[in-house]
Amino acid sequence: EWVYERCIALLRSGENPTELADKVEIYRGGYSASIRRNIEARLFKNELFGVVGTSALELGIDLGGIDLTLHCGFPGSYASLMQQAGRAGRGASIRGSSFAIMICFSSPSEQHIWKHPKGLLGRGLNAPSSIPL
Repeated sequence: EWVYERCIALLRSGENPTELADKVEIYRGGYSASIRRNIEARLFKNELFGVVGTSALELGIDLGGIDLTLHCGFPGSYASLMQQAGRAGRGASIRGSSFAIMICFSSPSEQHIWKHPKGLLGRGLNAPSSIPL
């Protein structure tokens, strides 16, 4: 929720607060089904500019039209990261490139990824792990 709160604070700051803050939602498994379905419906209708979500967002729904995924930390496996990053660029509305950005924090594995990104990005799904976990 920290990422969501910072995002909203930045969108509302400055001389000309933007209406974009109303088009960003947070999504997590702890919400009731009706709240989650409402957020999903708004996302499918392109009423939202962004959704800050946990891995609960990827369970059981097919999301199209996502241009960017932002990963706060390494999800624990290369396959999980690629599955989450693969959410971007799947929709028919994508005309150009899609992007995945991972923020590395202070854990040893994330610092290793930060210092040696080719060890993560230049490998296939079946490659042995090069990340010290």
